[in-house]
Amino acid sequence: VRPIAVQGEEVFAIMGADGRQIGLAGDQLGADMAAESENLVIVALN
Repeated sequence: VRPIAVQGEEVFAIMGADGRQIGLAGDQLGADMAAESENLVIVALN
C-alpha cells in the first residue's frame, strides 16, 4: 500500500476489523475515526 503524502501530517491507513484497508487519513481525521469506532485499526505509515 503506497500512502498518499500529506505534507505536515502523519498519514494513517484505516484498517477494518477483517484486516482490509478502508482508506487513508491525515492525523486529525485518523484520530477522530479511532475515537469513534472500536472496529477500526489505525496504522501509521510515515
